[in-house]
Amino acid sequence: MTKEEQQRAIAETRGWKEIEYYRATLAGGYSDYWRGVCPIGTPMMRELPDYLNDRNAMGDVMNGLSIDDLRLMRDELCTLLSCAWYDSARFMCAPCEKLAEAYLKSKKLWTKTEVV
Repeated sequence: MTKEEQQRAIAETRGWKEIEYYRATLAGGYSDYWRGVCPIGTPMMRELPDYLNDRNAMGDVMNGLSIDDLRLMRDELCTLLSCAWYDSARFMCAPCEKLAEAYLKSKKLWTKTEVV
């Protein structure tokens, strides 16, 4: 999956709607980011959390999982990191991109991107 596909897939599982890539014009340049209708609070367009680079955003994703879903994600992460499930130091230091991949694989949303 591309980074864009991963970002969109995680946001959709979290309840975000009308997701789009947005370019805002600022004094002196541009600001590019993902935005969508937030699932919490007033339904309005907001900037999406950066799931692939922000550990707090991925922490929120993991905090919303059931114990069974968390175990599935843990098993996927073990496979990605080539470690045992009790190796908590490896989990705590896992990069956001690996956490995101493990999450999407545990939800059966991971797809391979064809190289052309």
